[in-house]
This record gives sequence, structure tokens and C-alpha cells, in this order.
Amino acid sequence: MYMPEVLSRPIMPFASSVHNQENEEIGYIAASYNVEKIVEKIEGFNAQTREFGIDGYAFMLNEDGEYIAHPQENKVLQENILKRLRLIKNY
Repeated sequence: MYMPEVLSRPIMPFASSVHNQENEEIGYIAASYNVEKIVEKIEGFNAQTREFGIDGYAFMLNEDGEYIAHPQENKVLQENILKRLRLIKNY
């Protein structure tokens, strides 16, 4: 099955209810942010830390503890830090 490339890109959704002056819920507003832009910033930061000989690196997790961005690309969406550190049980 064909899937357009845009549907396979990671996004960060935001949503909120909208209320009128009487505080009645009258609708919703939603937006999404392209996570690839955040990943690019993290990769740039990691490149700079290596350039200056600084130990450590930045990474990003989703709400389940899976890596979204990591200098070791084989960990992205393949490893869960919460499970690895035994902070949650393996399913």
C-alpha cells in the first residue's frame, strides 16, 4: 500500500478546547509541529558539543519513553529508556 511521505513524518500534535464568555465549550483548535525540525536542532547541538570536546549529548523521547532523536540512530523508535532503566514493566 502506498503511503504519502508526509504521513510517515513524526509530528507533535497540540489541541485545546475553545470557550465563550460564559465558559461554555464551543469548539476545538488543533495544530501540529513537524518533529523533524526539533530533531535537526538536537543534531546541531550534538555536533557542536563534539566540536568543542564536551562530553554528553541531547536526545528526545516520546511520552512512552521511546527515543525520537538520539546520536545513535539505531535507538530511534527501537529502544525505550523507561524499560531499559526498569522504570516501567515490559509489556
